[in-house]
Amino acid sequence: MKKHLAILMFVGLFTFSSFNAFAQPANDDCSTAISLTVGSDEGSAVPVSGTTLSATQSTAPTSVCSGSWLADDVWYSFTTGATPPVGGVSIKVTPGSLSLLGMAVYASCGAAEAPIVCFSDCGVTEGTSIPFLAANTTYYIRMWSGCGGTTNATTGAITSGTFDIIAYNNPAPLTDVVLWGNNPGEGDFDGGLNNWTTNSLSAGADWVWEADATSNQYGNTIVSQTAANGAMLFDAADFTLTVTPQPTQPYPVHMGELISPVIDCSTFGEFACKFYQNYNSLNGDTYFSFSTDGGVTFSDLININDDIAANTATPTPSIKRIPMPGAGGSSQVVVKFTADIDFYDWLIDDVQFIEKVNNDLAIANGFVSTATSYTMPIASVDTLRFLADVANIGGNDQYNVMLDVNVVRGSDNTSVFTASNSYGTMSSGDTSENQLFTDFYLPPASKETYTVTYTLSSDSTDALPDDNSFTFDFEVVDSLFAKEPAGTRNIAPSGASNDFTYGSTFYVYGGNDGVTNHRYVTGLGFGVGNPAGAVGEVLTLYLEKP
Repeated sequence: MKKHLAILMFVGLFTFSSFNAFAQPANDDCSTAISLTVGSDEGSAVPVSGTTLSATQSTAPTSVCSGSWLADDVWYSFTTGATPPVGGVSIKVTPGSLSLLGMAVYASCGAAEAPIVCFSDCGVTEGTSIPFLAANTTYYIRMWSGCGGTTNATTGAITSGTFDIIAYNNPAPLTDVVLWGNNPGEGDFDGGLNNWTTNSLSAGADWVWEADATSNQYGNTIVSQTAANGAMLFDAADFTLTVTPQPTQPYPVHMGELISPVIDCSTFGEFACKFYQNYNSLNGDTYFSFSTDGGVTFSDLININDDIAANTATPTPSIKRIPMPGAGGSSQVVVKFTADIDFYDWLIDDVQFIEKVNNDLAIANGFVSTATSYTMPIASVDTLRFLADVANIGGNDQYNVMLDVNVVRGSDNTSVFTASNSYGTMSSGDTSENQLFTDFYLPPASKETYTVTYTLSSDSTDALPDDNSFTFDFEVVDSLFAKEPAGTRNIAPSGASNDFTYGSTFYVYGGNDGVTNHRYVTGLGFGVGNPAGAVGEVLTLYLEKP
């Protein structure tokens, strides 16, 4: 049988180093979890340093959303008082040498205890939020080096490592004025569909009601107010992995619709649809649309998770508020959720119609200009240009709308560049797209790290500020082009022959100085996710130019 390589996708250089043996962490099991002091806010939280190095996999609780990546899990805990915080508690991890993060939160250490929230991310998730807490209860936090291997590793792109962890109270949530969905059996899926319907658009794939609000194959669960009475699930992984023969990559696309009953909104003004979700992505899209004529025709599809990268998930909790312009006053409103994904799952719960928030700007459509590469060689430093789509999704007009950008140098935490774009007055429902900043930033040709932050504001205080900012990092280095700071995921080739081609594109400035100092590509770094199985395989590398 022909073997194949499972390439660990990142561009970098191999380095080799020795390492020392580490003692098993004291908090290696749930029963020895280290207690965290919950800060009143993020700024006052006291970090606790930890490590997953030399940790061993815990045997309880047995339920966790990672089949093989938690070989180095360690444990922390926090305890609520007689009055738990209204907004819940956030857990945040600042990586040291830890590459990626997996985390699950439980209400006890019992073997059969199910996680309240769980993820094993191949992206850049820093932690989670637990919004609905019981009084006088200890919660247990299990964390590991997400998207890693089956053994405790100290070298490689995805490794065990060190970190700091904090816990802090969230601010009180926004109080929504609920117009529909506040009664049991409307949009909470209490015990089943409750007059909602489903429509399978591909063979063997459909929305189903799940009593435990958890996906079947990967144990992803939704954090919502009424998760205890069930939620709706579109489990593309289940559709793929329970058929014979099992498909190989590229995986088949599964499509299905979840459709509400007809809802009388004749007495409503302008409103939005609010819902809780948990979306775990590989490839595909998730859409929302609505009808004002009883489902005969629908609005254009709104892609509500296009900012969620492959092998990552929505934050916890994930609450969406989607404006429905023109639906107020109609007695024939229908909403529809459409899944169009090839793998993992999407959970929906607690669908409501709410009055539009008065003041609510957003960086829209997941469309933000970033650096062309995560790392740029000194000899090919690229200019940063700035742009983001901006929307007024609130009920009030917004005045003096500004989008600011700030570039901070990592070596001394100093701001080295600022610029602003003015959008003037934005009426309710307006979106401004592709408005490029006049100013741009060219980093110096010297080694440095940078953090870039976009911030959106107006004369009014935004009721939902979480979507008013966007941050990314980049570096200037000696001689390395890279799209990501570290390895992201294993990608196995598909097809009967197991042949494959993967690559990255970079723009190299100034191939030579016009005299004698020519520039050369001297190395290409990549990782092999299954080194033992790849012995003897032939890998051909191509360097091409347009």
